[in-house]
Amino acid sequence: MGNEEGVFGSDPARRRRIMDASGLVLVSGSGYTSRVQSAARFLGPSPHVLARSDGELPHLLRCIAVTAWLCSCSTAPGEPTFPSTPPGLPTAEAVSPPTQPSPTPTRDALCDAASFAVAVDVGHTPARPGAVSARGQTEYAFNLRIGSEVHRRLLSEGYAKSFLINEAGTDVSLDDRGRAARDGGASLFLSLHHDSVQPSYLSRWTVDGQHHAYSDRFHGYSVFTSRSSPNWAESMEVAKRLGHELRARNHTPTLHHAEQISGERRPLLDADLGVYAFDGLAVLKSSTIPAVLLECGVLVNRDEEIELDSPMFRAEIVDAIAATVEDACERRDAVTVPTRPAASTAQ
Repeated sequence: MGNEEGVFGSDPARRRRIMDASGLVLVSGSGYTSRVQSAARFLGPSPHVLARSDGELPHLLRCIAVTAWLCSCSTAPGEPTFPSTPPGLPTAEAVSPPTQPSPTPTRDALCDAASFAVAVDVGHTPARPGAVSARGQTEYAFNLRIGSEVHRRLLSEGYAKSFLINEAGTDVSLDDRGRAARDGGASLFLSLHHDSVQPSYLSRWTVDGQHHAYSDRFHGYSVFTSRSSPNWAESMEVAKRLGHELRARNHTPTLHHAEQISGERRPLLDADLGVYAFDGLAVLKSSTIPAVLLECGVLVNRDEEIELDSPMFRAEIVDAIAATVEDACERRDAVTVPTRPAASTAQ
């Protein structure tokens, strides 16, 4: 991570003892930031701490400091032995009764999550499954899985009126999807898909005796809005926020939809965030609420298909969507204090 020595000390053996005793795991990998996960035994059932960048290390210092003390008390290899109270901390007899902490602001203080309904649209159907992955899996199966994960996450965070569109996989038209969002009283429409490429970019390979198409040329997500929508300005804010949240989790956009070839030529509204215009797309253009479509990744890319099948990778997408929904809810409920008119000077 670049500063392990400053946190754990310069002695490699001591750093190893601290990491072993606390359950600290340092992970570095292509496409991800360095991460630190703390599962220190002394914290018992406390939730794990996940640092996605060096900037989050201060949140771990307390855990690391106590863990380092535990390790410093060990006189021999194996389980450390240590006194019942860390140096500098009061004994149980000297501890005063805890005071009631100040209440922490919750999401409800910023937005009314219970009234903010998200229509999570599962793209395609079993009969019209969309793209086919590099290993022969249907896009619809990927869409349904992550759509269900997003829906569960939103319910767990208090967005109780959120719902899935076409969970049963019936043959629903694009217009019917928009109608379902309106009838359900949705505040935000999110259509979930997985991407492919134009046929000219495809090659063939054989997997388990089956021939499949693939292309490793492009990878990454893309977000679409329609400038024909009556709520395009708000939709664009949601799209940009979603791109920002995905980038913050080290997901990168694909720019192949802006290629000047047949079937593409989509206007690229924000290259850094991967936001495109798809003005004629029915589920977006007729929406009376903010509406975006997310292509989570490129299924025909052989490596990205594996990532999209990974629970950890999908959890990052779900996290990004949840953060985007929270932002949209907060902006909806933001109160603008009107400016008082200037006093008249007329007599």
